[in-house]
Amino acid sequence: MDTTNCVTNLINHYPDWEGAKVLQLLVLHPDTDIYATVVELCLESTIPPLEAQNLRYHLAPIKMTDEDTLRAIDKRLNQLIAQKANTPPHHHFITSSPHHSIDAEIAALTAYRKETTLPTGGIKCFNDEDTKAYRRQSAAISRLLAQATKDGHHEAVAIVKANLKKGKICAGMFETLGLLKYKDDRNMRMIETRRNQSSP
Repeated sequence: MDTTNCVTNLINHYPDWEGAKVLQLLVLHPDTDIYATVVELCLESTIPPLEAQNLRYHLAPIKMTDEDTLRAIDKRLNQLIAQKANTPPHHHFITSSPHHSIDAEIAALTAYRKETTLPTGGIKCFNDEDTKAYRRQSAAISRLLAQATKDGHHEAVAIVKANLKKGKICAGMFETLGLLKYKDDRNMRMIETRRNQSSP
């Protein structure tokens, strides 16, 4: 069975799964970078990616903060922690003491940092619909492949994993997850044909 039929059979085996619908769209448009939000629009409106791309209203991601602000916050946090460490112990139990205002400022700065940065330390963005859609679709494809593996579709899962590309959108200085692409498997078919021809 060639690779295209193998993947098509996998998709047809799970017609109601979101991951199968996303995968089918990508397979029908090989070697095409498709924004995750465009994939959603295609699936909702049953229109081709090029038309969906033209209809799509997209706000570029805007960073929630900047590196200079984060450096200033880190510097201030270090100052406050040092100041707290030098506060006499008897001030720790008096709520009106300077120690109480130090704790409040530390809490506020820590909350700001948590709200504006990712666990990896990167800066979060406003209006990052592509990343949200990408994560949903990536998770849907992962669920599909996990189920297909359980059901014994090992060859099709391996082909999808080898051909599915997930990437970043670069918009000026900003990078955000959001591109999906299914490679054209012509090279794999050529290798497979040669292998079959060389078999006795």
